[in-house]
Amino acid sequence: MSAAAERRELREAERTQHWFIPERKRSTLYEDVTIDVQPSVHRHTRFGYPIAFPDGRPSFWDDSTAIRSSDWYAFRDPGGLWERTFFQRGSTHEREIETCLNVARDNNLLTAMGKEWVDFLSAQLLPISLTEYGLVAPQSAAVRPALGDAIANCLGFSAGYKLRQAQALVLYGGELEQAIPGFSTTDGKRRFLEDPAWQPTRRYLERLASITDWAETVVAVNICFEPLVGSLLRREVLIRLAGSFGDAATPTVGQVAQAEWGWVRDWSAALVRFMLNDAAHADANSGQIADWLADWGAMARDAIDALEPVLTEVDPGYADTRERINQDHVGLLQECGLKPSEVAV
Repeated sequence: MSAAAERRELREAERTQHWFIPERKRSTLYEDVTIDVQPSVHRHTRFGYPIAFPDGRPSFWDDSTAIRSSDWYAFRDPGGLWERTFFQRGSTHEREIETCLNVARDNNLLTAMGKEWVDFLSAQLLPISLTEYGLVAPQSAAVRPALGDAIANCLGFSAGYKLRQAQALVLYGGELEQAIPGFSTTDGKRRFLEDPAWQPTRRYLERLASITDWAETVVAVNICFEPLVGSLLRREVLIRLAGSFGDAATPTVGQVAQAEWGWVRDWSAALVRFMLNDAAHADANSGQIADWLADWGAMARDAIDALEPVLTEVDPGYADTRERINQDHVGLLQECGLKPSEVAV
């Protein structure tokens, strides 16, 4: 390389000040504020992490997951979400719900629902909220050991969305209690803790809270539970079913949650592809992910089976609903780069 070329290269490096390789020719704002925020002995600190846990563990450790990567920092969120855009979207979604509720109150739409649907919401709205809330802590706990700042961001924002969704359902239940005489969600917690229909879901969430492998958390939550149980409750119940009962407000709450799931779905599928396509560890990663899918997928399908008696009370076409959920899950597995024939669906 000539001296002039070296000077040009140095000026370009000084101008961009990058310690990472951008996904495209120039880095995006998302990359500038996300990549290389989290330190790594593989990239930044030559002599080990400057601080450690009391038991001697370093700040981050490679065996925090059974999955291996040649470079965890190479992963990018396809949605490019970062702090500012996360809060902007959250504010937009809350305004959508608030506007919908204002219109519903002003036009007496909350009292226009059929009694059968009102009784269903009274019994099941809080268990659905508790299901969403049960996904907050596992993803929050996975942020700390996650290897790579882009991955940690995705996990943290996903946990934040779950918390927003759970709270939105609780607040919505309060709106219905004020608008509809006799409406009450007070029995919802007992139902979630005791009704047979909800126990497989509870077992799933309780086991999920006990695992320590952050990549397993991603697979268990976003590749197994959310596309099966989560989409069933949000899309099929809160959106599709609600509309069929003349409910003009509940679908908005469900639509906002489902829109947020769309982002989570995209980054989770991208992360699984990233793991499966690793130049050095693809085969081992593929076997580990397949084991997790078989394990957690079976539990998620058990949860759907247990909910069937409850949902068929208001959904005469539940067989079609279940088929849509199954086909969507197959589509997600294919998008991840997995062969559904090799994974029980």
